[in-house]
Amino acid sequence: DDATISSQTAGTIRSLLPLGTRVARGEVVARIDPGLTDAAVEQAKALVSAAEARYRLAKDTFDRQEPLFRDSVISALEFESVRTQLNQSEAELEQAKALLSQASERAGFTRITAPFPGRIEQHFVETGEQVVPGVPVIRVVNTSRVKVATGVPERYATDVREGTSVKIRFNSYGLETAEGSVSFAGSVIDRASRTFPIEVELDNRNGRLKPEMIAKVLVTRERLTDVIVVPLPSIIRDENGTNVFIAAPSQGRKIAQRRSVEVGPTYSGLAVITSGLESGDELVTAGQTLLTPGDALEVIGEEGARAAVTGPPGTIQPATLR
Repeated sequence: DDATISSQTAGTIRSLLPLGTRVARGEVVARIDPGLTDAAVEQAKALVSAAEARYRLAKDTFDRQEPLFRDSVISALEFESVRTQLNQSEAELEQAKALLSQASERAGFTRITAPFPGRIEQHFVETGEQVVPGVPVIRVVNTSRVKVATGVPERYATDVREGTSVKIRFNSYGLETAEGSVSFAGSVIDRASRTFPIEVELDNRNGRLKPEMIAKVLVTRERLTDVIVVPLPSIIRDENGTNVFIAAPSQGRKIAQRRSVEVGPTYSGLAVITSGLESGDELVTAGQTLLTPGDALEVIGEEGARAAVTGPPGTIQPATLR
């Protein structure tokens, strides 16, 4: 919540709450000299009093003339004049009351209040300055909850929606990674950037996050389970297609065997292999670009080779791709 509050009436700034002051919703944060508005209220009250007196006189005259009209003592024209004076005085009274209400409301404008609980963040004027309606006076900010806003490429429009989980990193500030979900996903693509907007709300009661910070937003496009994941560098792309090398047993030793694979989604240096490998295969992750099929291998990191494929034989670990 970030509001720049403007004056709604003209006058001289009498007081401002100091910067950094925490305020409640509805609390007065600035005051304008009420001299002119108070005078207008008193004038409106006087007009109401005068209008009430005229109305009472007209009503009394009407009440006394009505029986005379019924007894035909006065003419219809004379009685109609009395009725008109009553209606006119009643209208004047209502008008005077409306002016009093308007003046009282304007008097309230001399007290500038906070629209939400927060902290005084900025002064736009100083005590003693003259202001007119619409001039910014004070800024109130509430950072107990903050909103991270960013754009997502349009090609992911069907993957990202409200409720999609995200991780947010603040690498430049040494802050811990925050987790949340998309609170708003736009339905319109920006023509210039070809992205659609998303927003993520975060709890910030400790005040460590500040407006206009830069964050890295990792949006979960899809969550995959029971898939084989390998390091991207282990994949060889050449004129023969997309391949990897595995350590295949042969006559008591291990030799390099080329496997043609199909690669699925990738994320953070890892790739999903949709076909061509099975759980338990020993993947060559170092020196694979120097191999030809049938080369003898010396396995120097067997545990690492198996882990690269996703675990011990017979098990497949789930992987989250972003």
